[in-house]
Amino acid sequence: MLLNTLPGFAVRRLMQPRYERMIDGRGEIELGELPRIVREDDLALDVGANLGIYTYALHRLARRVVAFEPIPHLARLVRRQNLPGVTVSEIALSSSDGADDLSIPEQDGDAFASLRRNGLSDQVETLHVSTARLDSLAMERIGFIKIDVEGFEEEVLTGDMATIARDHP
Repeated sequence: MLLNTLPGFAVRRLMQPRYERMIDGRGEIELGELPRIVREDDLALDVGANLGIYTYALHRLARRVVAFEPIPHLARLVRRQNLPGVTVSEIALSSSDGADDLSIPEQDGDAFASLRRNGLSDQVETLHVSTARLDSLAMERIGFIKIDVEGFEEEVLTGDMATIARDHP
């Protein structure tokens, strides 16, 4: 990925206009709802950060953001933007701690990568990634969680149940 060869300030300068367009109504409608939901004292989680669009939007609203992105070059892209209050974790949240194989469809690319195996084409690249339950990470009170993990959301939520019961994000 070309962006990973550029200095961090250049990556941020290139990505910021794209993020701003997405947030200002030309992207997912949910981005426009974030200011109503996320509080400035929140710890917000972006589970399945990908290019970091939600991470970027959340960093403007929340006190702190943790972006979970297991694909190394995407995690580097988000990390290299040096967004204030943002931490990037290269693990996949799941219903179990350990490791698993992330399937990345060769035709569709990183945006459709998933730990879910059903419904994917036979043409996939497999990446062995670390997995963790959010409940095992012993994080402080969480105010907001965005999860976009291509059909693996139920397993992520299974690993988050104690945290959700405790914090009501």
